[in-house]
Amino acid sequence: MRNVKLILFFLVFGIGSVSFAQESYYELKLLPFNSNESDEFSPFYYDSSIVFCSNRKNNIFIDYKTFDNKPLLDIYVVSRINDSVWGKPKIFSKELMTFFHDGPVCFNLPHNLIYFDRNNNVKTKFGNISDP
Repeated sequence: MRNVKLILFFLVFGIGSVSFAQESYYELKLLPFNSNESDEFSPFYYDSSIVFCSNRKNNIFIDYKTFDNKPLLDIYVVSRINDSVWGKPKIFSKELMTFFHDGPVCFNLPHNLIYFDRNNNVKTKFGNISDP
């Protein structure tokens, strides 16, 4: 029992002291296209762009909302113009948009295949996976 307490003591205090001694290798900051009104997450570098998820209001006529009255998630892309200038975020692909949450995403190495999450409304036991 004494050995277990000693091991636990060294794990708790040893790991804690190591985490405080680590140097910072990156800096987190908001980019100019970030919004204070919407949720944005899961950025993925895609060529010279960033693909990300957001519930920002897009320019469609029908505005679907979630239970907490927020817009649904869509997949957006924003292009880098130069080292300090970014373009305006736009929908990544209208073919991937549905009346449900879409995203987050990732791509294979040659960037010719996309993997993404989507929720669906399944009305039968086995479900109909086609979107409305």
